[in-house]
Order: sequence, then structure tokens, then C-alpha cells
Amino acid sequence: MDYLVKGLVQNSVSVLTCRTTDLVETARKKHDLSPLSACVLGRLLTLSALMGGLLKENQSINLQVVSDGPARGVYAQCDWLGRVRGYIKETQLDTWLTPEGKLDVPKAIGKGVLYVVKDLGLKDPYVGTVQIVTGGLASDLAYYFLQSEQVPSVVGCGVFVSRDGTVKAAGGYIVQATPGTPEQTLEILEKQIEDLKPPSTLILQGKSPEEIFLAIAGNLPSRITQENALKFHCQCSRYRARRALSLLGREELRDILKTEGKAIVKCQFCNSQYQFSEDDILEILQKLEKTS
Repeated sequence: MDYLVKGLVQNSVSVLTCRTTDLVETARKKHDLSPLSACVLGRLLTLSALMGGLLKENQSINLQVVSDGPARGVYAQCDWLGRVRGYIKETQLDTWLTPEGKLDVPKAIGKGVLYVVKDLGLKDPYVGTVQIVTGGLASDLAYYFLQSEQVPSVVGCGVFVSRDGTVKAAGGYIVQATPGTPEQTLEILEKQIEDLKPPSTLILQGKSPEEIFLAIAGNLPSRITQENALKFHCQCSRYRARRALSLLGREELRDILKTEGKAIVKCQFCNSQYQFSEDDILEILQKLEKTS
């Protein structure tokens, strides 16, 4: 089961850890992703899930990578209930490896911008942007926290894809210190995080989010304050697909009737398809004409 835990170390350092193996594997299947595409999207899905742990009721977070690399663009979203979804434009990235033999996420990303969009229930969403520094995504999100929110953070995430292409492990962590945290505490935590194996390795070894939390905290006083379930979930529906069709307008709908005789609306987040017959489109047209 995928889930996230959140807690405090020394009452001044916030730590979030999560396991996202199942939801990343679900995304891989839904989008029919190659190993590197699954790794890239999986990292962003994991980071969005972690940021979801910072949300309050009815809030959501969107992470978007717009870059010049072969991935061409990646998007992930999480709401306060831990419902995660996303997509990558290039679903069949080649299997490029780093000199260490790992899937080369930075090469897939290239240069570009990371957008962080928070829907906090206000009139307008908060939008933060930073240049992509490494392309590894975790360190790029840490750079966002520092530059846009002035919160020094350590961020880690990883996805392990097996030889048969399935996702065997995925997870990550975010560590953030509040102002006034003793320097000695920060030094101890930094050393403990440096000694940690990558998140995907820890998950592959069977470590739970609680165990990763405790490994980060070490012997420092700590307590877990929150646990959230995580899952891949898309909010698309036939009703929403119908609304999308109606937004095309009467002229375009008439053109679809004339040339195709039917319509198929495909959700980019989960690949679900909704089919609308000639009668369905005529019904939409009739309602549009009544309201015009």
C-alpha cells in the first residue's frame, strides 16, 4: 500500500516520507511507458505526493516540467486526499543510462522550467517557477523551496524499474527546518541523510515510510503526526468529457458530425476514452442552441 507519513524531529524540523510504488506502476500501465519514461513521470508523481502532505483541506498542488529534453514535458497533480495523477508527453523514451548504470533522468529532462502551482482555495492559484538546475527533479524542487519560499530543504526521490519494465519501488522524502533550528541539529540531520541509501533502494529493501522517517531522525527526538494514503486517481468522467465537447462550440461540433459522425474524448492523465455517438452530439448541439 502506498502512503505518506509526516512528523517532526526535535520539534523544529518537518519530515515527510512516502512510498509510491503502486501508484507509479499504475501510471506506467495506464500510459504504456518505457522504463525511462516511467522513471521520469514516477519521480514527479512522487514529489507531488510529498507536497500533497503539506496541503490543507480542499487544496491541491500541480508540478509541471517544461523543458527542451526528449521527455518534452511532464505533469503531476496531487490533492489533499493523496489522490495523484499525471502524464509525460514522450511515453517511449529510449533507455539512456548514466555512467553509474542508472536511468538518465537529467538527459530526458534537459533544460527548462519547473512550475509549482498551488490551488489554496483562494481567488487565484499561487504560481512559482524556477529554472531546472540538475534535471534530477528532487534537487530542482529543493531549489524551488529555497528560491520561491525561502525554506531550506533536502528532497530525495527515486524510482526503480526492473528488467521487465515494471516499477518495483518508488518513494521519497522532504526535510524542512523552521527558522531557529539549532545548527547542531541541522548538522546531525545532514550527516544522517548523506548516509542514507537512495529512496528507491530503501523501498526495494522493504523499508516503510516510518522506517525511513526514523532513519532520517536517528537518535534525535521525533514523532510522527500524520499518515495519508496515496493512490493514482483521475477525476475524469463521461460527464466532464461531455462538458469538454460542449466547449468546442456549435460550429466545430457540426463539423465533427459532418466529417466523423462521432467523437472520442481521451483523458491525457489516465488514457481513458469516452465515445459519443451522432445522437449524443446532436443532443449537445440542441442544448447549446437553447442556451444561446
